Amino acid sequence: MSDDEYEFCEIDGLIFSISPAQVRNERPALLQINPAYESWQIEGVLNHEHWEGQETRAGIREVVRGAQVLAEALRAAYPERRFMIDNRLGCGVLSFFQAHPGAPLADDEPKEPLAEETYCHVCGKRQRYHLRPQPDPEFPELEWADCATCGTELYLYCRSRLSVVGPPAR
Repeated sequence: MSDDEYEFCEIDGLIFSISPAQVRNERPALLQINPAYESWQIEGVLNHEHWEGQETRAGIREVVRGAQVLAEALRAAYPERRFMIDNRLGCGVLSFFQAHPGAPLADDEPKEPLAEETYCHVCGKRQRYHLRPQPDPEFPELEWADCATCGTELYLYCRSRLSVVGPPAR
């Protein structure tokens, strides 16, 4: 996707990549679910897009490139604003929100212990794995392992790669 394929709209100071009609339809429903949502959460939820093929390293690279295209489009459309791009590595979700006070600047560490098995897309089922001892140089956000049955490279959970777009914070 090129940066000219993104169209943004602004409603009540919030920036969206969906149509104004869709925002007016989905925002009230979102606030009915949780009236305490902050502005950055509303933007993040309504701006998310799904990417396919996140089972492999190549698929993860594709959504990383997509995040770069989104960053360029936001810079071009709103050079004076500061955004956070939330690239949920391994889950195929890309989103963005303005860097309002209280918005996260980093992803939380996973709280759950690692499961003994994880899904292997080659075997087509949950399998035991061998954890890799070193952080991955390309995707350090993900915990990497190898399937104990077929040896396929796997990641064990999704993590966000949050990146800042726009001028420095004041």
